[in-house]
Amino acid sequence: MFPRLNWTKPAANEATDAGLAEQFDTPIEMSRESFTQYVDFLRQGKVPAIEPLVQHLTTHKQNLRNLPNVIRFRCDRGKKKVVVVGDLHGRFFDLAQILDHYNIWDAERETDIPYMVFNGDFVDRGYYSLGVMVTLLYLRHLFPRRVFLNRGNHESRYSTLLYGFHSQLVRDYGEENVSIIYECFVDVFQCLPLISVIHDTVAVVHGGVPIKMVDGDLTTPASDENRIEYDDTECYSLTEINRVNRFQEPDGSLVMNNMMWADPLEQAAPTILPSSRGMSYQWPPQYTHSFLRVNHLRMLIRSHELVSEPKSMHNGRCVTVFTAARYVGDDNQGFVLEFTPQGLTRDPPRYTTRFFPRAAEIGGFKNDHNPFDALANNFDLLQSLLGENVDLKQKIDKSEN
Repeated sequence: MFPRLNWTKPAANEATDAGLAEQFDTPIEMSRESFTQYVDFLRQGKVPAIEPLVQHLTTHKQNLRNLPNVIRFRCDRGKKKVVVVGDLHGRFFDLAQILDHYNIWDAERETDIPYMVFNGDFVDRGYYSLGVMVTLLYLRHLFPRRVFLNRGNHESRYSTLLYGFHSQLVRDYGEENVSIIYECFVDVFQCLPLISVIHDTVAVVHGGVPIKMVDGDLTTPASDENRIEYDDTECYSLTEINRVNRFQEPDGSLVMNNMMWADPLEQAAPTILPSSRGMSYQWPPQYTHSFLRVNHLRMLIRSHELVSEPKSMHNGRCVTVFTAARYVGDDNQGFVLEFTPQGLTRDPPRYTTRFFPRAAEIGGFKNDHNPFDALANNFDLLQSLLGENVDLKQKIDKSEN
């Protein structure tokens, strides 16, 4: 449940004097006209006023909660593309550049825009996670049959406390208001679907394929003593994935945790290997082929892992795409994948890559906030949430390098 609305509204000029972001009012009713104005304010470095933001998040939560874990959609026979966007990590201007390219603002009808799958890790690491998250939620609300959002491992309480999103909300809204807004976002995160299936052909998931770790158990993480031996038939089906309780933190479900955290191995191996992240595993090629075979699919698209350009593995059946350019000081390029309806009928499906350089950060934004300060700022809060689970904190720390 969302908390009761009990926030402190700054008086005129008080927010600016206190170093908080300038807020803008927006209609409670979400429309395409107000969406354009909404994003224009975000480009200027302003943030949504608390009351309409919380109301919008309530609507988003209700809409998302009604969706299944597995989202399926088929492309029409027209010429509209399917665009798969990888990790954005708070790069609001990168997102705006992508939406500009595909003429989202000029759309008069939903059919005027391409199908778009945003594959998780919308927040953290970058400076403008709030702008990315509210823009994507608004976009999905306006175009529910064209825009699809998958949950990533950073759409969780633990990651957002550690890697910048919570810290950004404190910066923009102040300590006295942050818990209300933050809890609303956490509730929304827990309602995001887990996987999208394009044209019954391509599966898009943030991390990796879910392998059965405990026979017949969909929800309990396996301990060392009750793990079973794996074989190449032990991948979960989409039907089983649809039965997972996703309305919780990722570590509450082994299936969900692996879908958000696992990474592929390039080389052959007899079974899965421990992940260097300290979370989940690395899987060899046979599990990609098993997952596709069990679910009658032809390709797996995933993100989660920094690559300088889209990386094809496992005989072209597993492709990694990462969209946040120059991620955390790296020199990587930002890419998306594009499929045509005709390309989806091929075996394996054919796609093209589109390069988006990191957009200039303009308007009222300044890079005066270091998201990596969040760990120090939120240590006491994180410790109270984790309790005695020091091992989990260490794993999360290690997983993010």
